[in-house]
Amino acid sequence: SYFPSVPALSTRVRQSEGNCFLCADMFQQAFDIDLNLDPFFCAWFSGWIDGEGSFIADINTRHRGIGTRLSVSVRDDDYHLINWVRTTIQCGWVTHDSLKYRRERGVTNAHDKIAWKCDDKHECRHILVPLFDKYPLHSKKVRDYKIWREIVLAISENHHLNSNRHYVLDLCRQLKEVKRYVNS
Repeated sequence: SYFPSVPALSTRVRQSEGNCFLCADMFQQAFDIDLNLDPFFCAWFSGWIDGEGSFIADINTRHRGIGTRLSVSVRDDDYHLINWVRTTIQCGWVTHDSLKYRRERGVTNAHDKIAWKCDDKHECRHILVPLFDKYPLHSKKVRDYKIWREIVLAISENHHLNSNRHYVLDLCRQLKEVKRYVNS
């Protein structure tokens, strides 16, 4: 374990045939928080993220910062859905992405997009991680979540700013690698 004094960060990275992966003990319940959300919403939200979400880790080499983000983008005619999610889950923020420039260049199916994004480390740790621990993902995106979860835990304890930075950077690299498309 890289962080023996932090029980929530007891995950070890192992090497197996050249591929890094996280141990199964990662899904230990790290928090005991009542989300006070409708269980049907939580199950739906988990499934929605399973299909449409993107777990991201950003590295700012200039400021030594590492951040995490969960993002979901849909066509802007689903704005009601994004606003409902933002209002219900009480975290994240909403953005609008105009694709007007693509339409002007002749792309006929370029529709504007609206996105819900959460990049606040406290919201990621205290709202999203407990939600996905209780309502787990089922697609291959569970691989992304395992690594993203570990990054969230590490940066919320500021391990990216101390001697454990190399470990957090390695997790960011793993997240990028696991998201690569592999032709079966």
